[in-house]
Amino acid sequence: MGLGMTVLARNYRTRLGEIDLVMQAGELLVFVEVKLRSGTRYGAPSEAVNALKRSRIARVATQYMAANGGMERSARFDVVEVTSGALRHIPGAFDALGW
Repeated sequence: MGLGMTVLARNYRTRLGEIDLVMQAGELLVFVEVKLRSGTRYGAPSEAVNALKRSRIARVATQYMAANGGMERSARFDVVEVTSGALRHIPGAFDALGW
């Protein structure tokens, strides 16, 4: 994915759910949801990250931070949309998209 981040985990799973990517940007933890759609007929891929999905991601992120000594660190939630070969990175998506 680049962007000066280091991958800490891929497909991090707990009984509560999964986070696609856990990244580190300096001291910041970045939890990334990757959404893929073949087109936008049914909306942008990021629209599939609804309130229930965001809540699950936040709970799994909290578990990750507790298990990996990251509770004192700042965190951000990003979404990466992939549609028809195009890629869009939305940093701070939970805030940027009015979630």
